[in-house]
Formats: sequence, structure tokens, C-alpha cells
Amino acid sequence: MHYQKDLQKEYLNTQECMLLLDISRTTLWELRREGRIPFIRLRNKILYSRQAIEESLTKINYTK
Repeated sequence: MHYQKDLQKEYLNTQECMLLLDISRTTLWELRREGRIPFIRLRNKILYSRQAIEESLTKINYTK
């Protein structure tokens, strides 16, 4: 389905987000818990908007 392909490009799952940011699952969880990384919960999945993550990281000047 074309619609799903577009969503996959815009939204990342946990593993994809970890790879993009080169961080561990624990670090991603901490950033999410602290409100430093925006996310949405869709049923039992957590998704991250690629654009929102890039904007958030620019604002908080995140470094690994």
C-alpha cells in the first residue's frame, strides 16, 4: 500500500530511531521519558517522526 510506504519514511520505529541517532535503547527511553524526543504511541507501537526528532535535537543541541 502506497500510504504505508509514506508513513514508513516519515515515522521511525524504535530500532530505526536508535540507528539514526546511534544510541542505545536505554538512552532513547531516557530521552523519551524526559520529553526531549517527541513520539506517538499507536496501539502497542511507539513511533518517532523523523522531522520532529531532527527539530528537537537541534533545539536541545544533543550530542552523543
